[in-house]
Amino acid sequence: MTGLLISLSVSSQPNTDRELYKQAYLAIDSDPLTAIELCSKILENPNAEAGYKVRALIIKGGLSNRFGEYDKSLECFLDAYDLNKEKSIEPYILHNLGWTQRLAGNQSKAKHYLNKNKLLYPRHLISIPELALVYINEKEYEKARVNLENLKSEALKINSGPDLLSALMNLGFLALKEKDYNSVINLTKQAFSISDTIQHPNRQFLLANAHNNIAIAYMGKGNYQKAEEHLNKGFEISNLINAQIPLLESATKLKELSRITKDFDKLDKYSTLESQTREKLEKNKVEFHRAERDLREKQLKVEKEKTAKLEKSEKTSLNLIWALSIGLILVSGVLSVMLRKAWKEKKNWKREKRTNLNTLRASDNGAQLKNDDKEIIYSRLEEEYK
Repeated sequence: MTGLLISLSVSSQPNTDRELYKQAYLAIDSDPLTAIELCSKILENPNAEAGYKVRALIIKGGLSNRFGEYDKSLECFLDAYDLNKEKSIEPYILHNLGWTQRLAGNQSKAKHYLNKNKLLYPRHLISIPELALVYINEKEYEKARVNLENLKSEALKINSGPDLLSALMNLGFLALKEKDYNSVINLTKQAFSISDTIQHPNRQFLLANAHNNIAIAYMGKGNYQKAEEHLNKGFEISNLINAQIPLLESATKLKELSRITKDFDKLDKYSTLESQTREKLEKNKVEFHRAERDLREKQLKVEKEKTAKLEKSEKTSLNLIWALSIGLILVSGVLSVMLRKAWKEKKNWKREKRTNLNTLRASDNGAQLKNDDKEIIYSRLEEEYK
């Protein structure tokens, strides 16, 4: 699960999301189901920083692969890719997308992501061993060897222990595919000799696979005692970190080994172990799906609450608009009545004044005025009462 060794420093402000992320990171190997649950708490928090959500998605995607849930893993890594804004994180996401596609059997898509990573981030070496594993799956062993030897040389040059460990273990796996058992044993022993001094996010996972690989090589050489020792060690590590695939491989190979040696007491023991392992893996998958279901239900609940609040807010706004509209209509109606009344009053006043004017024209007092003066007065009055 390369790509989980990411800086814990996202924000200078300590908060709950940071603590949840640290706890999840530390639980990756010791308690993966708890790590997934802690990551889910970050993801269901609408106020969580994007940086923590991206890292939570990376952890959850990586652990989903351990449980064989490749579709879920792809979903996590694609969400992380869309959400991510940090250049330093992108190569890890691209690598993990390639890793997941390889595990899911989509070798061409795996190469797409891994080559894109190499092109965009040539100084990052994390995609080289994964690309070599794609070539091994496609039986292009020489291409795989060239990639891994280049990785080994570069790791020695820059003194990168994690990359050297990865190169040695994957060269051992390549030798196993070619049934070069002596090389498998030699390369894997070299990896074991440096593994304790290296901080690698996948160290335990790589070791579990390496013990299985060297055990198969010893079986090929007929050294069944050594094979059993390494298979038991591989089972122990896989069981510790809940690594589904190597765990089942160790149990199955132990059963196969006891059948080869015709040790029927051990055959019964390891047959029981294999059955128990399958049951455990099934139980873990059930727990994994339960956790996923709980998360979806919580997310749906949050979405429903958001929708209800939005609908309530929209309804309140609509009621306010209706109230204002009705208020405006009522005010407009009252103003219209008042204006009409004022207009009628003015019209009646003008009619009354005109009547008075006509009466004045016909009065004796008006007749006493000079004709010119009368016309001036009447003209002004008529203009006023129009």
